[in-house]
Amino acid sequence: MTKRIVIIGGGFAGLNVARHIRSKAYTITLVDRNNYIFFPPLLYQVATGFLEPSNICYPYRKMLRKKTRCPI
Repeated sequence: MTKRIVIIGGGFAGLNVARHIRSKAYTITLVDRNNYIFFPPLLYQVATGFLEPSNICYPYRKMLRKKTRCPI
C-alpha cells in the first residue's frame, strides 16, 4: 500500500515539495483553489504587452505530469 501525501496550496513552497519528492512509494495530491500557478510580479509586463499571459500562468497538470500515475 502506498502512502499518501496531501499538499495544501500550490504556491512556491507547495509546488517545490511536490516536484522534489522522488519516491514512487507516495501518492501526491496537490490541493489548490486554482489549477494553475500565477506569478503576479510580472503582471505589469503583460499589461504593457511585453509578455503573453501564458508566460506568467502555467497549469499544475503540465508541471507535475511525470508525477501522476493516472491521466488527469
